[in-house]
Amino acid sequence: MTTKKQIKFLLDLIQSRNEDLAVCGPFAVLKPIHHVIRAISIDRTSSADRPHFLWSIGHTFNPRSSLQGIWLDQFYTDRGAPAKWSEPGLAEAFIDTVEGTILPRLRPTSTVEAMMALKFPYSFGYERQLSYEPYQIHFHSACGRFGEAIRALEKMESWDRSKLAWRLHEFQYLVDELGPVLKQGDKVGVADLLRRWEVMVVERAGVADIYEPTPFPFELSSAA
Repeated sequence: MTTKKQIKFLLDLIQSRNEDLAVCGPFAVLKPIHHVIRAISIDRTSSADRPHFLWSIGHTFNPRSSLQGIWLDQFYTDRGAPAKWSEPGLAEAFIDTVEGTILPRLRPTSTVEAMMALKFPYSFGYERQLSYEPYQIHFHSACGRFGEAIRALEKMESWDRSKLAWRLHEFQYLVDELGPVLKQGDKVGVADLLRRWEVMVVERAGVADIYEPTPFPFELSSAA
């Protein structure tokens, strides 16, 4: 099994070369965090010789979020490059892939709008995640598209809670808490609730020290 020591070695190495990364357990997280969490991680798989490299992305104002975000995807070192601990040059191959492919993809995705527009080959599952109704409510609310958020909310309200016990928390957060504020058109109330969720997420994930509170997109447009 890949060890914590091996994981820490690679993450510390990549962090030492990139000042906008902070190591948080098995994650290297891009900083500062505003409304999007972007991270690289290494999983402790059952294979002693092959590490499991992952990148992830998610929004901070999802009250059920973690450093894994809404999408966690595996990546590999370049074709023909070392991929096992026993192969000399694995650390260099990891650096080349992260700095050449992964960070250039994640760095520009620092806003809610950029996260929603992110596209890349072979990850159709990410696009399906973006269209998941609770996430749609989050995104539309943060961007000030309250009408669209309410339409998604009303669809969710039509679901039978008793048959969706695994979604109970989503009903509580969205239908019970956010729903009434949205329907009142209370922009201050929506922003306050989203920010409360955001603070809860970053504190739970242990990244409060690299979090910078910033206005949500609709607050910026309102101030213009």
